[in-house]
Amino acid sequence: MIKRGTLAVFTLLLLLSACHKAKETPPNTFVIGVETGPAMLDPRLATDSASSKAFDLLFNGLVKREDDFSIVPDLAETWEVKDRLKYVFHLRKNVQFHNGVILTSADVKAVYDFVLDPANKSPHRGTFKVIDSIETPDDQTVIFNLKEKNAPFLGSLTFAIVQKGTKAATEHPIGTGPFKLVEYKRDEQLTFVKHENYFEGAPNLDGVIFKIVPDETVRTLELERGAVHMIMNPITPDLLPRFRKNESLKVITQLGTNYSYLGFNMEDKLAGDKNVREAIALAIDRKSIIEHILKGLAQPATGPISPASRFYEGDVKTYKRDIEKAKQILDDAGHKDPDGDGPQKRFTLRYSTSQNELRKRIAEVFQWQLSEAGIGIDIRSYEWGT
Repeated sequence: MIKRGTLAVFTLLLLLSACHKAKETPPNTFVIGVETGPAMLDPRLATDSASSKAFDLLFNGLVKREDDFSIVPDLAETWEVKDRLKYVFHLRKNVQFHNGVILTSADVKAVYDFVLDPANKSPHRGTFKVIDSIETPDDQTVIFNLKEKNAPFLGSLTFAIVQKGTKAATEHPIGTGPFKLVEYKRDEQLTFVKHENYFEGAPNLDGVIFKIVPDETVRTLELERGAVHMIMNPITPDLLPRFRKNESLKVITQLGTNYSYLGFNMEDKLAGDKNVREAIALAIDRKSIIEHILKGLAQPATGPISPASRFYEGDVKTYKRDIEKAKQILDDAGHKDPDGDGPQKRFTLRYSTSQNELRKRIAEVFQWQLSEAGIGIDIRSYEWGT
């Protein structure tokens, strides 16, 4: 894995004093240039990062995380934990959904019931399978009874709450968040307006627009001419020197929490072979990728937990590049190289990635590095939803 530390939250902000707003932008509206729009607007089913950006505006969870990763109240005002098997949450009173309906414990229970129902095929079901039952003794109280003790359970309750009765894969999400969605023009933009009755007070901004600009060069030009006020990851690190020379731009980097990894289809005969996976780990030069492609804005990962977290443990065994050892492991496992160091491959794996240019460049480096161990890579890039 490659921990994309600071790169994970690499942001460019156009200083508003130097901004020339696009004519069609409503007053007091902040425009963010994004690479792609959400695959869907239902947090119970979505997993893509574009959707999560929208969910931050639209929804709240029972709890939320501060910048230091501490867990603090959100929709739940207080809670008690009994024997680490019973979690009792007391909801804030008079929290309104975007349509004016008051949040109750029934809304919270409905979200988790939906996720846990196998018929709905929620990708989040595994996170909450530790739940044995959910009780709602009154409108303000939700009780989770667990099958067993589960350390990350409380932190998982940042999960977004939608209104009870929301249809699966909805295009019209109703949340309690600081902004509500008024329009989603696919492949163009999402338009949000402030939630006047937000329980923490109405936002200072009247609105937010996510302007979808897939091409990074165009997105960069949109920022420089003031058509958007901010762009966020993915941003190619090669552009960093250009942005820093522009006095009207402010570059913000911060240690992030996300990471890049290779995911294997364990049902595949080759990818399911531990020897093949170990050889791949030995054949990849992560430090070279970080230095030459990510321009130092990352560090090798030791697992899915970021160095920004107090739970990070960096002193663990990792794989350093060793092509000869990778070759030996493959030979011993019966994956012989048919022509020594010639052009023929031991086998070829299909590598699926998104259409993000940075990810495609990294895939091409993987392809070259693995070829040195006799492993072929067939790169296929798809839309994220695919």
